[in-house]
Amino acid sequence: MSPAVVIFRMLSFPALGVALGWFLLSDALLPTIGVGSVERIVALGRHLQSPFPHRPTLALLGNSITREGVDAPLVEQSAPPGWQVENLAISGSGITEFLILAPKLLAAKPAAVAVGILPEQLGRLVDVHVDKAFAYARGGFVAAWPPSWNRSTFPGLEDKSYLALRSTPWEQDLHFRRAPLNELAESLRKRMRGALRQTPVDNWRDPYEMLVSVQPDTLDLHLQQVEQTLASRMRDGTAAGSAEIETLVGAIAQADALPILVILPQHPRLRPSLKPYLAELKILLERLAAERDILVLDAADLLSTDDFADAVHFNAQGREKFSQFLGQRLPSTAQLPPSP
Repeated sequence: MSPAVVIFRMLSFPALGVALGWFLLSDALLPTIGVGSVERIVALGRHLQSPFPHRPTLALLGNSITREGVDAPLVEQSAPPGWQVENLAISGSGITEFLILAPKLLAAKPAAVAVGILPEQLGRLVDVHVDKAFAYARGGFVAAWPPSWNRSTFPGLEDKSYLALRSTPWEQDLHFRRAPLNELAESLRKRMRGALRQTPVDNWRDPYEMLVSVQPDTLDLHLQQVEQTLASRMRDGTAAGSAEIETLVGAIAQADALPILVILPQHPRLRPSLKPYLAELKILLERLAAERDILVLDAADLLSTDDFADAVHFNAQGREKFSQFLGQRLPSTAQLPPSP
């Protein structure tokens, strides 16, 4: 055998193995398990590929407070007849992320979009973690943006996050090469913590995971952390948060869906420090309601101390109260704009 053949065989078989491994990862494994800790984003992208099968649909946007705090079947039971409700909340998300996913969501034709709003979202804009930015790109959300949307549409994003949003499928595969390990770590975390229940990432009905409330000393620490974060964001804040909320409301209304802005329930021990910021938020929402056909729901004082699992998330009792609050305030389906 010639040296050239020997060298060819030495190099070709390992190269074939690498290529096969890469194919299995990018085309078989990643589409199944998603992309590490942000697989719910990719699952949501797949979910929104087609219009909602049931009309009218209420799509709920929010962070972990909404994900943990809204049981869609309870909302439907409390609502006027005919509503279908889906909880699409993504943990750790904010107004910037709601904007990123809005065009693809609105293309699926929801009749209404309810957005959970927090006072600190008026303050300093928060960057989107680069993992999540790659996931939004992989989920097809960026491809759904209007042609006019560009870097200036998202003033809170750092350059690396915006570049991740604009990444190619190859760049996404390269970034998420560690996804199987992330998935394993997430699975082990849920098994080790008995306070979490197992929920599929594509659960759009009752995706909550928390089952117990924190201990008093842990609650005290959590409340302090939330107050510090709030003070920091509001101290460094600009009008950018208000502008993003207005942009989001305009996009929802332009798609002939009803915008519903919900001031999320606040822990009673946080309300004194939140008071001036809640007042500012209510002024903004009242102005938007005067300018557009939107529904504003104020649930800031809805829950008592016994309804919270920690400083921000609700327990089962709080979840039931908040879900019924939402359902009871939905309009009759006969009052909705006609289907496009």
